[in-house]
Amino acid sequence: MDGGNGDCSICDYSYRNRVRDLILDAGKGRTSIYDLDLIVEVGSTIKTLIEYKRRKETYNYYFIPFFEYVALKKFARKFRVDPYIIIELVNRDTFLIWKVDRFEFGREYRVYSNGRKMAIFKASDALALDAQGFQERLLSIVYDQGERAGA
Repeated sequence: MDGGNGDCSICDYSYRNRVRDLILDAGKGRTSIYDLDLIVEVGSTIKTLIEYKRRKETYNYYFIPFFEYVALKKFARKFRVDPYIIIELVNRDTFLIWKVDRFEFGREYRVYSNGRKMAIFKASDALALDAQGFQERLLSIVYDQGERAGA
């Protein structure tokens, strides 16, 4: 897995780095690459965008890579949908949900010594649900009342 240089050849970020490097090496001008976890479409309509994380521990604050947070808002504005950040607390039957204001500015963040910037989300601001509640909430996000009623 780890080739001895700290890079994991099968880790999630590895393919993104490779694709980014291949495109940027071509030097064809300003290029951006975005990583969105979930794009939910019903029929031919985009319903929501979700940044999904899994954590083993509970915290008072959760840190989301700032570039993922910005991309989530950017594409939610383009698709005119509400974006969400969801954190699944593994082995705890708990899901934390934040509805993100796609137009918000001034999100609190932290910059680490390596330059990595993280958006901060307070656990107390999240909607905390068990698996059944999470499914119900997710269905309410994805389907409007007319579609849920069978229309």
